[in-house]
Amino acid sequence: MRGQLLKINEERAELISLENRMELPVDGKGQNGPLFWMHLEHSSSEEWEDILTMLKLSSDDKACAMQTRHFPHAAGLSAGGIVLRMPLRIPGKGISANAIQYLTVVMLPRLLISRIQGQALVLEKAGKRLQEDEHPVITCSAELFLYLQEAILEMEINNLLIARNGVEHLASAAETDLNKLDARKLARFRRRVGHLAGQVEEKLFCLTLLASLLARDRTFGPMRSGITEQIDAHNHLLRSLQRVQERINELMQLADSHSREQAEQRLRVLTIISGVFMPLTFITGFYGMNFPRMPFMESEWGFRFIVCGMLGLGIGLLVFFRKRGWFN
Repeated sequence: MRGQLLKINEERAELISLENRMELPVDGKGQNGPLFWMHLEHSSSEEWEDILTMLKLSSDDKACAMQTRHFPHAAGLSAGGIVLRMPLRIPGKGISANAIQYLTVVMLPRLLISRIQGQALVLEKAGKRLQEDEHPVITCSAELFLYLQEAILEMEINNLLIARNGVEHLASAAETDLNKLDARKLARFRRRVGHLAGQVEEKLFCLTLLASLLARDRTFGPMRSGITEQIDAHNHLLRSLQRVQERINELMQLADSHSREQAEQRLRVLTIISGVFMPLTFITGFYGMNFPRMPFMESEWGFRFIVCGMLGLGIGLLVFFRKRGWFN
């Protein structure tokens, strides 16, 4: 099991060993003393169950905290806490779909536990900032949860900026040369931005559930205003991602229109070539199958006459296609 355990006082945060987890405030009633944050990565189901047992949770609360389905969830604990499941993007895979894992959060008055089956760099950086005193005063798990959500929101905004800059780069390239618009690349980009928007929608759903839960909770009720601000920020983030999707759709329509125009131009060229050479080929084939009738067999000027006639016919067809606008 990999992770970290932080003991947070008003002045500073101290990193302590996970072996000291048996000393954590697990009764859910303490309102004084230091605040603890335990973050777990790559922990097994057995290790996670042992920690939940240490928290003295009921069987129903443990079952709620051990859910593994990829769907947002928020519920109250009989011990006087809250359990959450929300999507979180892990590093190393850009904005691809496989980078999404679900973060489980168990929140008690003086204890917050987060668990994810991956490496959550955003939470590790938040822990380092806590140890370096680069944070506001945090006195309870509700304030710690809001602080972590702000760090996650900052990462999500950065993902939006990466996606938007990528789209604008493609649009700038298309302004100079439409041939640089790759429909397959745009389709992959649209799918990835769609995954980002889907993640934000699921996160928004989880925050909405949490806000409804806090309306009836006395212990964590004061954090509802902070959650409302998070909901507003995620609504704005979702609208921004939808605008990026619309921009990608516009570029895909432009690429499709350019592709159809190129195909139509190629068909025009092939039609012109066929239209010019088909009668010439017919004349050549006619005399080829009737060799005794070849023009030079009967007249000294016959061959020159036929060649000039074929050239005149070819030039006439080219003039005809030009007047019809096929060269435009």
